Amino acid sequence: MINRLYTILTMAFLTFGVIQNPSYASNNVLPDIGSNALSTISYEKEKILGDILMRQTRARMPVDYDPLISEYLNALGNKLITYADDIHFPFNFFVVKDKNINAFAFFGGNVAVNTGLISMTENESELASVLTHEISHVTQRHLSRRFESQKLNSPLTLAGLLTGVLLAVLSPEAGMATIMATQAGAAQSSINFTRANEKEADRIGIKILAIAGFDPYAAPSFFDKLGARFRYTSTPPAFLMTHPLPESRVADSKLRAQQFPRFPRAASLDFHLVKSRIKARYELKPKEAVKYFKNMIKTKNYVLIEAAQYGLALAYTDSDQLKKAEAEIQQLLFRDAKNLYYIDTYTDILTKMQKFDTAIAFLEQHYKLRPNNPVVTLNYASVAIEAKKPQIAVDLLNRYTISHGQDYIATDLLTTAYGQMKNLAKYHEMRAQTFALISLYDQSIEELKLSLAKLGDDKILESKRLIALQKRYRDKLEQIKQL
Repeated sequence: MINRLYTILTMAFLTFGVIQNPSYASNNVLPDIGSNALSTISYEKEKILGDILMRQTRARMPVDYDPLISEYLNALGNKLITYADDIHFPFNFFVVKDKNINAFAFFGGNVAVNTGLISMTENESELASVLTHEISHVTQRHLSRRFESQKLNSPLTLAGLLTGVLLAVLSPEAGMATIMATQAGAAQSSINFTRANEKEADRIGIKILAIAGFDPYAAPSFFDKLGARFRYTSTPPAFLMTHPLPESRVADSKLRAQQFPRFPRAASLDFHLVKSRIKARYELKPKEAVKYFKNMIKTKNYVLIEAAQYGLALAYTDSDQLKKAEAEIQQLLFRDAKNLYYIDTYTDILTKMQKFDTAIAFLEQHYKLRPNNPVVTLNYASVAIEAKKPQIAVDLLNRYTISHGQDYIATDLLTTAYGQMKNLAKYHEMRAQTFALISLYDQSIEELKLSLAKLGDDKILESKRLIALQKRYRDKLEQIKQL
């Protein structure tokens, strides 16, 4: 049942324009939806669906759990939504480890960006322009409108369209073939509707971009870049299949940008550090990355020298040139001792050198300054586990998960720590929570049975808590079946 629901609903999170014709409809007025979109899916149900789909996304896509990249993207996204209207729930911005150019939004304020798209953007404003576009899809409830627009179509036609949209992101050629096999009338209706969605998202997104203090011309600049790069390719990237880019759309975005003042904006160090991290960790092999960043520094082909040096430190670390990595990162720490990117990499280096006590002492100092910070806490816990000091990790992570209960890495680390301590009751309980984060509630319930079996007879309150958690997971399964 979960898998079937995921297949049907993922159609939108893969977004809103897959079956568009490469030219805009002349009518730029949105369909009159009245109250139908609200009656189709309430805000409460949208949050429930968003949670289900997010858990399924963790199970089915290469979601990136890197706390540095995640924290950066959420900080940028949350800055932008403070300037948006119609925010009804917290947003969640996350990264997918995929070199393809793509971004998508789905129920409950969940917004994904591929590492390939981040890598292609040249500045923070360009990345922000993608986020404001996806934010606008959510605030304008385009997914609910999409469902409403299809309500009169036959189930077979709708099923064909949904399957096609799903496939179009995972395999564009197969997806488009499936879509073309559906009824032409229903397809044309959806085309016209999603064109209007894209145009509205552009209009609102550029406005948010400008009033948030970013360059409003970043949107047309990124469009131009995409057009130039993929103009003559036989198979465009998924982003262009879900967000078609006719000349009229580019021209319209430039006209909208001209309505806002343009102010100089300094280069963002965090943005360029994230780009270096993606390049070193996800795009190049370690030795290739060393050559890439050394050449970048030699030719001064960088925006900020610190980001190039950081990329080189990562490349040295991953290629086990640890002395060189240590020398590089210490230079950066000398200039900016509280920088989380440098702290994270220095921890990696010390761990690889098996200097666990040094790493623990280093992180303990930073934890005092920033308790519960995701980067510091998760590094600290990870090093403690490597040093065979699981109790430190358990204490840190139990405090951390009170406010970060959806953090997959933290839950996984707790599982490892309890296993190291031979505390099997807690080990199976944390495994249950890990399965729950990816919607595998059946497995969660089985793990809780094992946890209960490992509890002593005197653990009455613990038993009651685990039984209540079992009931909660059963209720989650039942909730899914009723949607």
